[in-house]
Amino acid sequence: MKGLAYLFILILLVGSVGAVKVVREGTYSGGELRIKIGISNDFDVEKEFIIYEQLKGEFIGGEPSYCLGANNICYMKWHTKIPTGKIKVINYEVKPYFTGQYDSAPTKVEVNNKSYYSEPFAINVDCILDGICGSGENYLNCRDCSYGMEDGVCDFQVGICDLDCENDSDCEYPELSFFRRLKDWFLGLFR
Repeated sequence: MKGLAYLFILILLVGSVGAVKVVREGTYSGGELRIKIGISNDFDVEKEFIIYEQLKGEFIGGEPSYCLGANNICYMKWHTKIPTGKIKVINYEVKPYFTGQYDSAPTKVEVNNKSYYSEPFAINVDCILDGICGSGENYLNCRDCSYGMEDGVCDFQVGICDLDCENDSDCEYPELSFFRRLKDWFLGLFR
């Protein structure tokens, strides 16, 4: 997408103990964090697995399974049967609450009264799609920011004052910028 810098981070975290493997992959682009959890059943028979995932952000597509404590930490919980030698993949999306480093807690998988954990991971979040060009967001990495905003990026365009650009002539006479934009808009009607 134009003006949107994709941040694609692939993280494979393998926790392998006994006959269970937990693999996680996280990708982030333009406001949503997509998580994939893969669990393989290397036991000799089909097993029932319980998967717990701590959410740090707004779960997209439903409500969390439960929330705990004064800080209202929310979790997803899935029950699934996995045939022997097969892999179950669980996908979900989260809208982070703030920009910066998103630290993910380990995924917990229970089977046969034993718990297995993936490794935690971190992904840099540079845009929260909330209609506000906020801290850490700019024209290059977030659709909330538009041309000319004071966002730390000089995105020069004729007729628009960008205070991030040194010596931008459109900023010297703001009323001239307005008339240039009005003229450009009017001429655009006849193209």
